[in-house]
Amino acid sequence: MRWTRLVALSLSIVLVALLVACGGDSDDPTPTATSAPATATSPPPPAFSPTVPAAATATEDSQAGAGGGAGSGGPGSGGAEATATVASAGPTPTRRPATVVATPRPIATRPPQPTTPAQQATATPAPQPPTPTLEEGQLLIVMEEDFESGSSDWFDVGTTQYGTTLEIVAGAYVITPQPESWQTITVSPDDSWSFADGLITADFSMEGNGEFGLVSRQMQDDSGAFYFYLCWLTPSGAAGCSVYADGNFTLLFRVDAPNLYKEINTVVMQVIGTEIIYEVNGQQVGAIDDTTVDSGYWGFYVWGDENTATVRVDYTAIAVP
Repeated sequence: MRWTRLVALSLSIVLVALLVACGGDSDDPTPTATSAPATATSPPPPAFSPTVPAAATATEDSQAGAGGGAGSGGPGSGGAEATATVASAGPTPTRRPATVVATPRPIATRPPQPTTPAQQATATPAPQPPTPTLEEGQLLIVMEEDFESGSSDWFDVGTTQYGTTLEIVAGAYVITPQPESWQTITVSPDDSWSFADGLITADFSMEGNGEFGLVSRQMQDDSGAFYFYLCWLTPSGAAGCSVYADGNFTLLFRVDAPNLYKEINTVVMQVIGTEIIYEVNGQQVGAIDDTTVDSGYWGFYVWGDENTATVRVDYTAIAVP
């Protein structure tokens, strides 16, 4: 199980926090609230769209979805026409994500359901180990996927309404957006995957230029407008978090650290209550409190420049309180 890397990641953050407390040096980038160019016209109707009331709270009738749009840049790298609003924020002290605890029950594959009354009568559910008791500050893994089987119960494949192709190739989820277009892709087995608090992590790599990252609390109101939190990374080492609302990206925080980007990038986004924490390759990018969006779906984000960009996800997991 690759969830052990989440525990190691949290332990590394504890070590960095102790070194800082003792006056030691830290290589963690310090987030600054500088504005970043962003694209964002209101997106057209989504290919796989959640439906929620205008009050911006997800309902059981929602369906997991994908949002997208076209423009000259995402929140981390934009063109001349892109604009961004910067949220006001005070100091952002180092905050530690919760400890992730592996669940003993199988969660990556759901058993086939009986299709006839006879099958229903004779079907015997497999015994399940008890769910562990969580202590304060712990999260339980509820979804874990490495795409090694060549299929996924959690993520769609095909082509979205925005022209983004979604494939599983050689043990990876491969996302190819249209040039100068962005796309979100969320976990979509059923309606229960809209929730408020949790942690999502993924291993990303990229061919071409653009940006990628994680999405949390994605929802759509009755007018078709999307709302979500987004934490992103670019090959230049720019990284940060934004909120998408009313057809615009608002920058919450950003750092520019060329050494932050690696060939394979492990990114972690935790949103619990009003607190958002973002880490890239073991370094905390920033932490902030925001109340714009309170619940929704969780998944990935990609944006490509004017040339073809391809993003690979080799592993992902979601944990909840």
